[in-house]
Amino acid sequence: MYQFLLGAAAATFMPFGGINAANLLASYISAITDGRSPRADRYNSAEPPRSSGGADDDSDYVSKFINEWRRINPVLNYSEIIHKAIEGILEEAAPLKGKLQHDELSPEEIAAALRRVQHSSERDILECVVTLYTRETFLCYSINFVLRYQMMEKVQTLGPICFLLQHYLLFFSPQVPISDSGKACDTVYRGVCLDSEGDWRKLIDECQKLVGTYMRWPGFTSTSKDINVSKKFMACRRYQILYTIRMTTSVKPKSRRSDISPLAENKRHEKEVLFSAGCQFLVQSVEHGNPTKILLQF
Repeated sequence: MYQFLLGAAAATFMPFGGINAANLLASYISAITDGRSPRADRYNSAEPPRSSGGADDDSDYVSKFINEWRRINPVLNYSEIIHKAIEGILEEAAPLKGKLQHDELSPEEIAAALRRVQHSSERDILECVVTLYTRETFLCYSINFVLRYQMMEKVQTLGPICFLLQHYLLFFSPQVPISDSGKACDTVYRGVCLDSEGDWRKLIDECQKLVGTYMRWPGFTSTSKDINVSKKFMACRRYQILYTIRMTTSVKPKSRRSDISPLAENKRHEKEVLFSAGCQFLVQSVEHGNPTKILLQF
């Protein structure tokens, strides 16, 4: 079992502009080889928000990282994309051989699952990708790490799997009202946590500056319909922030969310709602305290 801890990168507030790529790579390798939980990182990473603006907001796949992969690989069919995704995943996993013994699936098992659907329908392929993303493996951590910090040197290896997951959320996930136990659910939660009070205050200040405007997170954003799940994930660090996201309507046509709990196999109890990479949120208010409560609107 993984320890219920964050990776080193997620436990510290890291502004996007001041990070050395070599340090990022070292943190990335360290965080996925020392028994920390990739799944916890999906839910509680304390990544700084970005003000929503710039040309890449309106591009086809919103994410600069994913769009760069599409630019380099413009005419591939699904079978070819799966082939490249498998090659990339195995290449990323090669330096970690013997260090992923706590993963629910080995890199070879991930590759085998993708091969099984390589020539299946588009929906079967994309749903397989979503299911693999929900598993406790190095892959889910790696995907969000490279997206958060725009590690363009990883475009060719992790770009294909990021593209497939984003494609599902943008074009294949059911955009219907989300329900919980048969009742309409218009609110989801994300609890993040940090070790450093200074970093915690910096992150809150960044959100405070954006009140009344739109923000986005470059990675995929995991939330839960159950506030207790979010509280559990943020309880492992001293300084905490609870994001409450009210789902009214998409703030942009290419901002999407999906209740992926039916595809999460043994993680269905987490009631996960996943937002697309680069998804936009309106920052409505910041209520100071510990946890600080930040209200967003989708």
